Amino acid sequence: MDRLPDGMLSHDLLARAVSLESEGVYDLAWCREDALRVIHLAADVSVGILGVTVWVERAGRWSVPGDGWYCEPFADESSEAFARRSCSGAAAYVTDHPMRKPWFGRPRRYVYDIGFQ
Repeated sequence: MDRLPDGMLSHDLLARAVSLESEGVYDLAWCREDALRVIHLAADVSVGILGVTVWVERAGRWSVPGDGWYCEPFADESSEAFARRSCSGAAAYVTDHPMRKPWFGRPRRYVYDIGFQ
């Protein structure tokens, strides 16, 4: 998140984020709706997205089930064009990501960790 301007994320959006620090990752992740808000905020200020990592909660722990989306800028692509393309792709990925069946009868909780350029 160090590439988004200070104050870009509201206090409420930050408060709803899931810290992944307990899993050794010093980043935040959001539920689908909030992840889409964060992606749209990045698009508004032309910040590119390098990837989205899906995390799932199982038995009180967060893990990566192998799902993710990644994007790299083209050699001749401007930073603004990359931001448009990557934010659009990230939003489509998060929107279309399937929610899997419950785990041992319990609903699964998914969050999305967004990597900025």
